[in-house]
Amino acid sequence: MGMAEVLAQRRARTAWDAPGAAGAREGPPEERYLLQRLRQGDGEALALIMDRWVGTVHALALGMLGSHADAEDVCQEVFLRLHRARGRVREDMPLRLWLGRTCVHCCLDARRARTRRRFTGSAAMTASGGSTSGLPSVKSKTFSAPRSRRRRMPSSNMRRIQDARSS
Repeated sequence: MGMAEVLAQRRARTAWDAPGAAGAREGPPEERYLLQRLRQGDGEALALIMDRWVGTVHALALGMLGSHADAEDVCQEVFLRLHRARGRVREDMPLRLWLGRTCVHCCLDARRARTRRRFTGSAAMTASGGSTSGLPSVKSKTFSAPRSRRRRMPSSNMRRIQDARSS
Protein backbone atom coordinates (compact mmCIF):
# COMPACT_ATOMS: atom_id res chain seq x y z
CA MET A 1 0.00 0.00 0.00
CA GLY A 2 1.45 3.33 -1.06
CA MET A 3 1.55 6.59 0.86
CA ALA A 4 -1.32 8.03 -1.23
CA GLU A 5 -3.65 5.18 -0.21
CA VAL A 6 -2.71 5.54 3.45
CA LEU A 7 -3.43 9.28 3.37
CA ALA A 8 -6.72 8.70 1.54
CA GLN A 9 -7.81 6.22 4.22
CA ARG A 10 -6.89 8.63 7.00
CA ARG A 11 -8.87 11.42 5.38
CA ALA A 12 -11.86 9.14 4.85
CA ARG A 13 -12.01 8.17 8.52
CA THR A 14 -11.97 11.10 10.96
CA ALA A 15 -13.09 11.52 14.56
CA TRP A 16 -16.45 12.79 13.30
CA ASP A 17 -17.21 9.62 11.36
CA ALA A 18 -19.54 7.18 12.99
CA PRO A 19 -18.23 3.60 13.09
CA GLY A 20 -18.90 1.94 9.76
CA ALA A 21 -20.25 5.14 8.20
CA ALA A 22 -17.15 6.69 6.61
CA GLY A 23 -18.37 8.87 3.78
CA ALA A 24 -22.02 7.95 4.39
CA ARG A 25 -24.60 10.52 3.32
CA GLU A 26 -26.96 9.68 6.15
CA GLY A 27 -26.52 8.71 9.74
CA PRO A 28 -26.42 5.08 10.85
CA PRO A 29 -29.74 3.41 11.70
CA GLU A 30 -29.17 3.60 15.47
CA GLU A 31 -28.62 7.37 15.15
CA ARG A 32 -31.89 7.76 13.26
CA TYR A 33 -33.63 5.66 15.92
CA LEU A 34 -32.22 7.85 18.69
CA LEU A 35 -33.35 10.99 16.85
CA GLN A 36 -36.87 9.55 16.54
CA ARG A 37 -36.91 8.83 20.27
CA LEU A 38 -35.56 12.32 20.98
CA ARG A 39 -38.36 13.88 18.90
CA GLN A 40 -40.88 12.00 21.05
CA GLY A 41 -39.36 13.64 24.16
CA ASP A 42 -37.33 10.68 25.42
CA GLY A 43 -34.67 12.04 27.78
CA GLU A 44 -32.76 8.76 27.70
CA ALA A 45 -32.16 9.21 23.96
CA LEU A 46 -30.54 12.61 24.62
CA ALA A 47 -28.38 11.03 27.31
CA LEU A 48 -27.25 8.30 24.89
CA ILE A 49 -26.44 10.87 22.21
CA MET A 50 -24.50 12.92 24.74
CA ASP A 51 -22.56 9.88 25.94
CA ARG A 52 -21.55 9.12 22.39
CA TRP A 53 -20.64 12.63 21.15
CA VAL A 54 -19.66 14.72 24.19
CA GLY A 55 -15.95 13.87 23.89
CA THR A 56 -15.78 14.84 20.23
CA VAL A 57 -17.75 18.06 20.74
CA HIS A 58 -15.57 18.96 23.74
CA ALA A 59 -12.37 18.32 21.77
CA LEU A 60 -13.54 20.58 18.94
CA ALA A 61 -14.57 23.33 21.36
CA LEU A 62 -11.32 23.06 23.30
CA GLY A 63 -9.33 23.34 20.10
CA MET A 64 -11.20 26.48 19.09
CA LEU A 65 -11.36 28.19 22.49
CA GLY A 66 -8.30 26.91 24.36
CA SER A 67 -10.07 26.81 27.73
CA HIS A 68 -11.61 23.76 29.39
CA ALA A 69 -14.22 25.87 31.18
CA ASP A 70 -15.32 27.58 27.96
CA ALA A 71 -15.31 24.24 26.12
CA GLU A 72 -17.59 22.72 28.77
CA ASP A 73 -19.96 25.68 28.48
CA VAL A 74 -20.05 25.24 24.70
CA CYS A 75 -20.72 21.49 25.05
CA GLN A 76 -23.63 22.23 27.32
CA GLU A 77 -24.97 24.81 24.86
CA VAL A 78 -24.64 22.43 21.88
CA PHE A 79 -26.65 19.68 23.53
CA LEU A 80 -29.18 22.19 24.85
CA ARG A 81 -29.65 23.43 21.27
CA LEU A 82 -30.05 19.82 20.13
CA HIS A 83 -32.82 19.34 22.67
CA ARG A 84 -34.54 22.58 21.61
CA ALA A 85 -34.23 21.79 17.88
CA ARG A 86 -35.10 18.11 18.17
CA GLY A 87 -38.01 18.49 15.75
CA ARG A 88 -35.91 20.29 13.13
CA VAL A 89 -32.83 18.01 13.01
CA ARG A 90 -32.95 16.07 9.76
CA GLU A 91 -32.82 12.28 9.98
CA ASP A 92 -31.21 11.92 6.56
CA MET A 93 -28.16 13.91 7.69
CA PRO A 94 -25.52 12.44 10.04
CA LEU A 95 -25.86 13.83 13.54
CA ARG A 96 -22.10 14.44 13.67
CA LEU A 97 -22.48 17.13 10.99
CA TRP A 98 -25.21 18.93 12.90
CA LEU A 99 -23.26 18.71 16.17
CA GLY A 100 -20.02 19.86 14.54
CA ARG A 101 -21.62 22.83 12.79
CA THR A 102 -23.51 23.84 15.93
CA CYS A 103 -20.35 23.51 18.02
CA VAL A 104 -18.42 25.79 15.65
CA HIS A 105 -21.20 28.40 15.78
CA CYS A 106 -21.31 28.22 19.59
CA CYS A 107 -17.53 28.63 19.76
CA LEU A 108 -17.68 31.69 17.52
CA ASP A 109 -20.44 33.11 19.71
CA ALA A 110 -18.33 32.46 22.81
CA ARG A 111 -15.32 34.21 21.26
CA ARG A 112 -17.43 37.25 20.36
CA ALA A 113 -18.92 37.36 23.87
CA ARG A 114 -15.47 37.10 25.44
CA THR A 115 -14.18 39.98 23.29
CA ARG A 116 -17.28 42.07 24.03
CA ARG A 117 -16.96 41.37 27.75
CA ARG A 118 -13.30 42.36 27.77
CA PHE A 119 -13.95 45.62 25.92
CA THR A 120 -17.12 46.71 27.72
CA GLY A 121 -15.74 45.71 31.10
CA SER A 122 -12.73 47.99 30.72
CA ALA A 123 -14.78 50.84 29.25
CA ALA A 124 -17.43 50.54 31.97
CA MET A 125 -14.82 50.67 34.72
CA THR A 126 -13.30 53.83 33.24
CA ALA A 127 -16.69 55.51 32.73
CA SER A 128 -17.80 54.80 36.30
CA GLY A 129 -14.56 56.14 37.71
CA GLY A 130 -13.51 52.71 38.91
CA SER A 131 -9.98 51.47 39.00
CA THR A 132 -8.67 49.75 35.91
CA SER A 133 -5.34 48.79 37.38
CA GLY A 134 -4.15 45.59 35.83
CA LEU A 135 -6.37 46.07 32.80
CA PRO A 136 -4.90 47.36 29.55
CA SER A 137 -5.99 50.83 28.58
CA VAL A 138 -8.42 50.72 25.67
CA LYS A 139 -7.23 54.11 24.43
CA SER A 140 -3.53 53.26 24.48
CA LYS A 141 -4.03 49.95 22.71
CA THR A 142 -6.50 51.14 20.13
CA PHE A 143 -5.70 54.70 19.19
CA SER A 144 -2.03 55.52 19.72
CA ALA A 145 1.08 53.95 18.31
CA PRO A 146 3.91 52.74 20.54
CA ARG A 147 6.60 55.34 21.25
CA SER A 148 9.16 53.50 19.17
CA ARG A 149 6.96 53.80 16.06
CA ARG A 150 6.00 57.46 16.43
CA ARG A 151 7.65 59.80 13.97
CA ARG A 152 8.94 63.15 15.04
CA MET A 153 7.54 66.15 13.28
CA PRO A 154 10.10 67.93 11.10
CA SER A 155 11.52 71.03 12.79
CA SER A 156 10.35 73.27 9.91
CA ASN A 157 6.76 72.25 10.63
CA MET A 158 7.29 72.80 14.35
CA ARG A 159 8.50 76.36 13.68
CA ARG A 160 5.47 77.09 11.48
CA ILE A 161 3.10 75.88 14.18
CA GLN A 162 4.86 77.95 16.85
CA ASP A 163 4.81 81.03 14.60
CA ALA A 164 1.10 80.55 13.91
CA ARG A 165 0.35 80.31 17.65
CA SER A 166 2.35 83.39 18.54
CA SER A 167 0.66 85.57 15.84
